[in-house]
Amino acid sequence: MVFTIGQHVLPAFSGMKILSSPRLMFASQLLLFLGCPLRVGSEVIAYQEILAAAWNWLPYSAMLELSVVTLFAVNLIATSLNDPPVLAGRVRNHLEILIIAGCVTHRPATVTATLGADG
Repeated sequence: MVFTIGQHVLPAFSGMKILSSPRLMFASQLLLFLGCPLRVGSEVIAYQEILAAAWNWLPYSAMLELSVVTLFAVNLIATSLNDPPVLAGRVRNHLEILIIAGCVTHRPATVTATLGADG
């Protein structure tokens, strides 16, 4: 979940709206969706002693998941090295960051009343 949601939320906390490379995010998600089922499936088969060869699959899942961590870090570092957008100067609180990142689609009435209609 961190590798999926984090790539949208973490750049927003530094004032960025988009990732440096959406393709890199897709590649990391693809490796994650391949590595996790391979690990879980091979662990079940290996620990239940259904197939002894399943122990040999675990290093492959580990390499896939380690690649996910590496691609995630590279993408966030590249994003943080980009110039922040003009919108970053407007951010006043964490709710606005989540709105900019697209995680929250509207403001609750209490926040609108506190910040005012324009901000």
